[in-house]
Amino acid sequence: QAVNQRFADTIAEQVRPGDSVWVHDYQLALVPRMLRQRGIDCSIGYFLHIPFPSSETDRALPVREALLRGILGADVIGFHAYEYVSHFRSSALRILGVESEPETMLLPSHHARLEVLPIGIDPKEIEDAKRLVDVREEHAQLAEQYRGKKVVLGVDRLDYTKGLPQKLLAFEEFLEKHPEMRDGLVFIQVAAPSRMGVEEYQALKRECDELVGRINGKYSTLDSSPLIYINQHVPRERLTALYQLADVALVTPVRDGMNLVCLEYIASRGAQAPGTLILSEFAGAATCLSGARLVNPHNPSQIASVLADALAAPPSPEAWQHMWEFVARNTSIRWAERFLERLDSVEAES
Repeated sequence: QAVNQRFADTIAEQVRPGDSVWVHDYQLALVPRMLRQRGIDCSIGYFLHIPFPSSETDRALPVREALLRGILGADVIGFHAYEYVSHFRSSALRILGVESEPETMLLPSHHARLEVLPIGIDPKEIEDAKRLVDVREEHAQLAEQYRGKKVVLGVDRLDYTKGLPQKLLAFEEFLEKHPEMRDGLVFIQVAAPSRMGVEEYQALKRECDELVGRINGKYSTLDSSPLIYINQHVPRERLTALYQLADVALVTPVRDGMNLVCLEYIASRGAQAPGTLILSEFAGAATCLSGARLVNPHNPSQIASVLADALAAPPSPEAWQHMWEFVARNTSIRWAERFLERLDSVEAES
């Protein structure tokens, strides 16, 4: 509350009539209403970058009313997926008694427009990176290092939402059930440290370390290890080369507002180099990438089976093309432009 008040106070000092204010993410959910209470003469936008929970979950929060009223202070409220809009509308009705239409919240003070705008990335930035000498050399070195092997890649923050233990358990089951594939692949999992001062994240790291040790202890040979676990931040150049190298990207968060790793994988391989994307159905990106193979991250057996199928079959050019077109069209710049266009139209109507 104190931090939101400071943001609102600072914005109120800076803003001028005709300006637009765009507030981002759950940490500042109270700011839109605080600004409206201050009577600022401008349009207010709010975008939630995480999933909005079901009304059953939202109702359990002690501060549920304050959070909802805070967000409803905005003129335009953006989400990554229609599912999140549905949850938000249901929560507003059940908790606050606020009626809504599919695209509008009907409030006494104003009508708040609801928008579904899945965020994108900047494919040009990745294209430019692919031309760098460091990236080309890194890719050539990795290709030589893993010559003759299929490469499966995971790139995540070491965060409990990313489903890393579930992913490692699924890979362990894959190795157990498909001994014929063990020597022909390597799974590279990047797990960038995150919030390591928090006890829960330390416990997650210990769990992942133990799983990695168990898997490699059981399935490594004198010649190779099936799992390469990188618990550090990886430079953009190396990540781009890894994305280009990977035959399969394994992106299995237990919950994610959107997930940009899968978009970066598609952009890095490009339109002419199809790969296979195995994606959690609980990532916001799953609603946008029709060419992905969707899995339930809580079902290791399913992930193991889908991974085996993906490694045994060539990637689908048609499925890849659908995903590439989404990434190419739905850039981060276009996402921002579309939101601001909605915000400008509110200003024009008022």
